[in-house]
Amino acid sequence: MKLFKQAATLVLTLALSLSLLSGCAQKDDMYQLVCGLPSDTVLATAGEVELTADEVLYWLVYGTDELMSYFSSYAAYLGLPENPWDMPSEEMDLAATLMNDALRMSAMQKLVYHKAQQAGITLTKQDKDSIDEAVKLTDSQAKSEGMTLEAYLTQFMMTPDFYRWNLGCDRLYTALGQHLFGEGTQGYPTAEDAYAAYEAQGAYSVKHILLATVDLNTNAPLDEAAIQEKTAAANDLLAQLRASDDPKTLFDSLMNEKSEDPGLLTNPDGYTFTVNSGVDPAFEQAALELEEGEISDVITGVSGLHIILRLPLEVDLEAYAADYINSKMAEEVEAWVAALDIQTNELCDGLDVRTVYENAVEYRTTGTVTEKQPEQPDASAPADTAGDTSAPAAG
Repeated sequence: MKLFKQAATLVLTLALSLSLLSGCAQKDDMYQLVCGLPSDTVLATAGEVELTADEVLYWLVYGTDELMSYFSSYAAYLGLPENPWDMPSEEMDLAATLMNDALRMSAMQKLVYHKAQQAGITLTKQDKDSIDEAVKLTDSQAKSEGMTLEAYLTQFMMTPDFYRWNLGCDRLYTALGQHLFGEGTQGYPTAEDAYAAYEAQGAYSVKHILLATVDLNTNAPLDEAAIQEKTAAANDLLAQLRASDDPKTLFDSLMNEKSEDPGLLTNPDGYTFTVNSGVDPAFEQAALELEEGEISDVITGVSGLHIILRLPLEVDLEAYAADYINSKMAEEVEAWVAALDIQTNELCDGLDVRTVYENAVEYRTTGTVTEKQPEQPDASAPADTAGDTSAPAAG
């Protein structure tokens, strides 16, 4: 039985979009063009690890892309400037925030790599085969876009070697989680732990018979005659259950024969939900009011008419353990990073985040970066500049 909830996991996987901008030619000096530094330039130290330009630039561009997308969708609704660079500095030092996030994510990923090495964890043959397959799939995607793999990856400020390393870190993260919290370790949860956690989340297990009163493909309501027919059928099923000497056995029989639940085939033993997890409120309220083994009346919900059987809370230890390990690993990595003193150097401090991002956008669109020129004064502005000794604004 599957627990239907959203697991809180740390995602260190590569975020490759399926819709790309136009392709560009691969350049060995990509990082030099975009940020003025070779890829292996150390920009910061985080404890015992060094953070290099390729790692930081990837996360800096990724984070800024996400921010730009957010502003594009919600700026007007939230009363924010259309361009995040126009945010008042007293409200948010945008450049510093983006760089700090990039350094933090780079440190997080690098720490996983080094902690795995210290624990003697290396990529298995299965890991390497999985990475090879991922690269092949990405190469196929690139070809479908009329690009080489190298050109495709420049869309994300990556080289093939960095892509492989990134994928490898993802697999080391999983292996390190198993090493620290997996089965056989002191941190691995017991069935009692899982049950207590399920209860704490307000989990409940149910089966149900659904007679749909909407088109399950379009959610369009059925006509009144069809709904009346479904209502009569639901009431008849409930009457059979109430009259039965073995209602639980009959419930399974009627459910398999009559239920229109599209999830029945994949969940024949029922569902385990958590409170406030997005389930139809009418369904959830009715289910929570039942005692174990009790059958509800006919409940009118969003998608139709339900008859619900409350089950004893069922715990899927394997599924819970997977979520638990991910959660504990996320907490562990967060603690590692929080304990670090990330020190940037002059090269990092000298980077202009906005210029670097604009260079990245230009590079992945055109394959080159034009030299930025100082902003010129508005020729239509008054010419009275007496006493003005300020330097021209940077572009």
